Amino acid sequence: MVNSCNSFTTIVTTPQYCIGAIVLAKSLKIVKTIYKLRIYVTAPSLESQLLVLGTTHDVLDTIEVLPLNIDEFFEGSTPVENFLDSPRRQLYKLNEPFVYLDCDMIVAQNIDSLMNLIDLKDDTTEFECYAVANFRNKKRAFADVSNSNSMGNFNAGLMVCTKPSTFPALYKCCAEILSDPQFNDTEEKLLNDVYKNKWKPIDIEFNLQKRCYNLNPTLWDSKLANAKILHYVGGKPWQTDDYISAHDWEPRVPAKYSALFSIWTKLLLSNVNEFTPETLFSLVTSCTASISPPPPIPIAIATAAAISHEATWAEAFPALNLTSKFATEDEMAEKSRTLAKRHSAIFGEPSKNIYQNESHASRDQHEELKDKKIYGYGEILPVSICNNIFRILHLHNFSPTTCFDIGSGGGRVLFAANMAHKFQSCVGVEIVPGLHHKALENLKLWNDANKLVGTAQEETKFEFLFGDFTKIFQLNEGSVGSRNIPPNSLIICHSTLFDNDLMAALQCLAESDACPIGTYFLFVSNCLRKNSVSRRTGIEEIERGEYGCTWGEATFYLQRKEYI
Repeated sequence: MVNSCNSFTTIVTTPQYCIGAIVLAKSLKIVKTIYKLRIYVTAPSLESQLLVLGTTHDVLDTIEVLPLNIDEFFEGSTPVENFLDSPRRQLYKLNEPFVYLDCDMIVAQNIDSLMNLIDLKDDTTEFECYAVANFRNKKRAFADVSNSNSMGNFNAGLMVCTKPSTFPALYKCCAEILSDPQFNDTEEKLLNDVYKNKWKPIDIEFNLQKRCYNLNPTLWDSKLANAKILHYVGGKPWQTDDYISAHDWEPRVPAKYSALFSIWTKLLLSNVNEFTPETLFSLVTSCTASISPPPPIPIAIATAAAISHEATWAEAFPALNLTSKFATEDEMAEKSRTLAKRHSAIFGEPSKNIYQNESHASRDQHEELKDKKIYGYGEILPVSICNNIFRILHLHNFSPTTCFDIGSGGGRVLFAANMAHKFQSCVGVEIVPGLHHKALENLKLWNDANKLVGTAQEETKFEFLFGDFTKIFQLNEGSVGSRNIPPNSLIICHSTLFDNDLMAALQCLAESDACPIGTYFLFVSNCLRKNSVSRRTGIEEIERGEYGCTWGEATFYLQRKEYI
């Protein structure tokens, strides 16, 4: 077995932390360490997930994934479902010195010097651990380490444990403490009990802990200039706001630490070769706490494209596992809210004025669009689209392969629809140039987000068409357009401001031979007529309901083309 002093070590205990380990590996590769990152896993499924992500993020050559045997104290050590405390004590059973890093860290500068702390002679039986003092939240300072007889606690996110000959005794001490039914605390507290007044402090820059950024900005800035490692203690950049709010004592974590989260996210979304050691260090050191933080980079951890890869995504983030069936409509609505949060993380929060400037500017520049009320802009909320897609799939047993959005604006509705169901293709049609351009920008965000998950599974094809839908689709035999609606399609249209002429054109499209029997329509505010002119086909109303849009509640009509 390769000696652990020839690699950095981390532990992954749940699927949610796989992506943390991969970003840690990316940062180590960027700063040009000569050591690999050894990732110990406590379940076989975690290994396959890490190998997939390692390939996607170009770090497979710098990581080594190995199983870690767990003891009887591991399961149930914490009641939090998505978190199991990293059992660092198990590393003592390997009888090798190690440099341990938590997988919620990123490395800002080369830290190979930590390996120099390991004394391979191992000629002492005294416990020995190098670590950084814990940041004391109430005191807003790092623990005092000036008195070796009454040292404060260390943070177990970074540990350099150097004396293998002491490891059996160390593990025995850990097991004795854990056997005490009165002990109900973290692994970090356990290790601090074992190493009390025996650990050796190293510079704070080797474990600059996130809380310091908010609780002591001046201290943070003084340490940031030479930061080696940033440590995301508490709420993580890959966790949802709801999860952080439920499990972190500090309020408004994502808002307070948006600048720090953005650094992690930029590493996630970028290729390794897009960074040099200098540019990474510059990015980290620009995150001073004493000035207003920059706006956060859109977080694409839960990309819609990734959710389409259900098998991979389910392993990586079980909280977002898309079930094939829902027990209740409430469960369906809750899943819709979850996906809407992820949608907002990629494309930004929906608002009443979203893309209004782009819409007005474009219309003012084009005489044929100017002052026309029908081209006003508002959007269906992502949560409303997701909920309706789920209802179509699971209540009405229709699984469309193609989704059209007529008047698609910035394209956000199509992306939300594909978060709830993997279409083979999604097609948006928009006549306002500025909004069409916005859709192409959002498509780039979507494609950038795709870097998170890579499999052989074919992606949804997105297509945004610029122009008048009446000239794109074949409405009748003499129509200028030639585009047909393929079988098994869903057509979405936010038709609130459409006038009689536009609604008549949509009716013509729905009744034409270019639109197959069985096509579904999801229209907002204005719906298709039930009886067709030809009397051969009709539009059946499946259901209607009130759902949210950026400007308020509206009636959503679900209809289907049928033979009469």
